[in-house]
Amino acid sequence: LGGDQTFNPTTGTAAYGRLWLSGNNLGEETIYYSDLNNPFWWYEAGLPTQALSTAGVVDVYESWPNGRDTIKDIVGHNNMLVVFGRGSILVYGNPQGDPAAQGGIYLADTIKNIGLVGGNATASDGRDLLFVDDTGLRSLGRTIQEQSAGLGDLSRTVRTAVQRTIAKAIQTNGSISLVYDPSNSFVLMIIGGSRDVWCFDTRQPMEDGSYRATRWPGAPITCGLYVETNESLLLGS
Repeated sequence: LGGDQTFNPTTGTAAYGRLWLSGNNLGEETIYYSDLNNPFWWYEAGLPTQALSTAGVVDVYESWPNGRDTIKDIVGHNNMLVVFGRGSILVYGNPQGDPAAQGGIYLADTIKNIGLVGGNATASDGRDLLFVDDTGLRSLGRTIQEQSAGLGDLSRTVRTAVQRTIAKAIQTNGSISLVYDPSNSFVLMIIGGSRDVWCFDTRQPMEDGSYRATRWPGAPITCGLYVETNESLLLGS
């Protein structure tokens, strides 16, 4: 990668001064990261034309706890680089600085049998990273801490209905996305194409840590974006 070679990733993020990209012709089990504060310098096999470049590659092929998986999303969160597979999760520590240097990026934790349904199904509430897997809305922090599928489940109060909604969306190739509204302290799980939206109240969790939920049936919403500059939640169809 480099020079005049083009690439068209399917997922990625900007975090810790770099771009982290994966998918398509970059491979679904490889992460390419750009040079620090320079999105134009990338890894090149052999002798690099930019000798001072700290761009590189993270190969996750042998790191999946389930043996094999594909990258669905990459998220920078709480001084970690979280790599979501379809059926497992990799958590990398120390992604700052030069990842390839001694004491650089390292695999800090792995989570098996829990993954991400799609690339837009994550949202940060400022403290925790929320995401959607086949079982429902989940908390990354609680999932890492407890290493349990049950204890990280934030949609437990409506588990059966939510799981049916997710399963139907996956079966019909429908989109699933999350958007968090800090002004009103709720997170929306938007099931694109089926006019189905679930709203989870994050203000006062239940005794078991799950969120109270309401459903917006028939809502013609397919995407959402919170704009911090004017504290507005934009919903589109």
